[in-house]
Amino acid sequence: MKDLRERSADENSRRRVKCINMKSSLLFRLFRIRPLFYQVTRLSSRVTHPNSFALRSHTCGELRKSDVGRKVKLSGWVQFQRLNKFVLLRDAYGVTQLMVPDERLDLLNKVQDIPLESVISAEGKVSARPPGQANAKQSTGEIEVVVEDFQVLSSSTPNLPFTIQESPKVSSCFWDIVYIDTIE
Repeated sequence: MKDLRERSADENSRRRVKCINMKSSLLFRLFRIRPLFYQVTRLSSRVTHPNSFALRSHTCGELRKSDVGRKVKLSGWVQFQRLNKFVLLRDAYGVTQLMVPDERLDLLNKVQDIPLESVISAEGKVSARPPGQANAKQSTGEIEVVVEDFQVLSSSTPNLPFTIQESPKVSSCFWDIVYIDTIE
């Protein structure tokens, strides 16, 4: 019984070698015949991305006026909201302004409920900002993304103790304590 197992294992290893060698054979090159072993391995190596929501077409800092008309998908943190219609979306690479059209009441209602620093993913088309509304301080200041759809990936606490713009100030007595600590 043991001899049969060893022999079948040995036969299997020979078959695998034969299948691998078959790739370079003339038969494989002419007819594209792939052995079953090769097909199963190839199918099993396809892995879908575990964080498919994190896939994005561009980062927030790379869009420029040359991208006008292009459909994009962005992900990042909500940095600021204005007039319940404009959202500044931030990631590690920059900031991009999102604009929700007035016709999309469903999206306008969703935007009102998003707390700052929530993580969202937005899809839309890049458009040039109207004349006189370009922001020279931002690298993406000449464009905005007209939102077609978005989803909240992670909602933050609505009442944060402070925002990124208002970083807490260190009081002057802190430095006195540090100085006293170094003397002793």
